[in-house]
Amino acid sequence: MKSLTKIAIGAAAVAMLVVSMQPVDAACTTARLIDSRGAYLVSNPNWGGTPNTGGNDSCGYYGGCYLSQSDPPISSAFAGTFWAWAPGDQGGDPKFLAGNDNGSWSINTWTKQVTLPTADPYIYPAFFTVNDGPYGGIPGSTPNWASTFEVDGCVGNVTPSVPNDECTCVLFTDEWDGQGYFALLSAKSTANGNFIFDGQSIIRLAPIPQPSVSMSERDGATSDVLFEVGIPAIPAAGDYRDPQCGCDVGFRVYSQLVGREGMPPAGRTTCTPQDYENSPDFPAVPVDQICAGLGLNWVPATDAAGEAQPVTPIGGNAMVRVDCDPAVANDLYLSTQLVGASAGGMAGANGSSNSFRVECGANVVDDPTRPDRDSGRSDDAPRGRDDNRGRGNANGRR
Repeated sequence: MKSLTKIAIGAAAVAMLVVSMQPVDAACTTARLIDSRGAYLVSNPNWGGTPNTGGNDSCGYYGGCYLSQSDPPISSAFAGTFWAWAPGDQGGDPKFLAGNDNGSWSINTWTKQVTLPTADPYIYPAFFTVNDGPYGGIPGSTPNWASTFEVDGCVGNVTPSVPNDECTCVLFTDEWDGQGYFALLSAKSTANGNFIFDGQSIIRLAPIPQPSVSMSERDGATSDVLFEVGIPAIPAAGDYRDPQCGCDVGFRVYSQLVGREGMPPAGRTTCTPQDYENSPDFPAVPVDQICAGLGLNWVPATDAAGEAQPVTPIGGNAMVRVDCDPAVANDLYLSTQLVGASAGGMAGANGSSNSFRVECGANVVDDPTRPDRDSGRSDDAPRGRDDNRGRGNANGRR
């Protein structure tokens, strides 16, 4: 995860440590605003708030809801990342203290959703603003590239061919009922260097496309199975990009094994490059082992050659390899993760819904796109809500 361990060794020593660890351009020297004009954030398709907050108005209270009436507009799994972009120059990097992106700045700080801890908790709407202000029902202040030293680099570090041609890209993801959701935004720099996301008052996340598996075959020399996986398009409902900004997105394929006929994976949280590339064990320890140590079960499949899987453009097909040990009776599920293709791998922390179930083990692996296959959606899947909303961590999760 993009995080920095802070040791209490005195104010002066801490200051020296921060200076020594940060690159020269660790953050913008001027406030380049990331301004949504106080837009609401909604991933929950059943949010009961008023229509102006993106809800279905089922709660009957101005703005918010009681927990007995509705789950929150965003879940405890809500995650996000932002990065700089300019024509011909990528800005983000999953590694801490590298690239030009949100770095270790927690999503819990640059988005806002307040729940009052009453007997029946009262849930306020969610905002694409800083989590501050005296009242939970109004937007907080505007985040900017100079808000904190936790931001890596600066949007001005990318090198556009035309002044003020930089863009800020934002990727939000979340999960509800075994389904992953996303919103992809971008804004071009104004003449005074700010980024205004003013095309919508409600940013509503849309379902992440389920992996489309067109081929599967066992490698006769190993226990591995090869899959050809694609995403034909991303839903327009979650695409809020400025056409002047590239901010292109691709995908990676993730896999998870469960025991034969076991419960399909319910959670959507993936082990992102922000997680494993910032581990002190990387790259000496295999990625799947690092992810397991972090308690993350969705791990990236390798490419067909067994190497790190690159980002595949939307509309393309990825050939990936997954270990299906014939001596162990397991079921395999695949999921797709959206990734900023021009951002050095800045990834959404939540993946799509499950693919169809694939039998591993000694059984012959057949076409997982067959309509009689079980996609793994379960009525018992968690609703993506945690009544005790945790502090956000540095990989962009709440």
